[in-house]
Amino acid sequence: MVKAGRANRAAAAVSGQKGTPTSPVQAWSALLRGAWAVVHVTEREGRRYLVARAVEPSTRGEGLTPRELIAIRSVASGLPYKHVAAELGVSSATAGRIALAALRKLGVASRIELATLLGR
Repeated sequence: MVKAGRANRAAAAVSGQKGTPTSPVQAWSALLRGAWAVVHVTEREGRRYLVARAVEPSTRGEGLTPRELIAIRSVASGLPYKHVAAELGVSSATAGRIALAALRKLGVASRIELATLLGR
């Protein structure tokens, strides 16, 4: 087991996978946006140890709601949140939050990455 703060460096050394976080901040960011998932947590001698694995892109979007699916299709096409809001019957701010939640679930950080992921 590796201490949580050093887990990312150990994972990079062992796996050599593209997209492996290289700093503790990147590792925690990857966990928060859903690119990595914690599979085991244990504590020993007052320290917490985490084991995490990369989430495959094909499984990242499995939990999308119908509203999020509508939002990402529109956003990936380049439409503004105002259009998404009209389609969903909500405010622009709410449409933005729905789209951002979907982006997090898919593990992408921008509209451009989303369009690339969806092949548009």
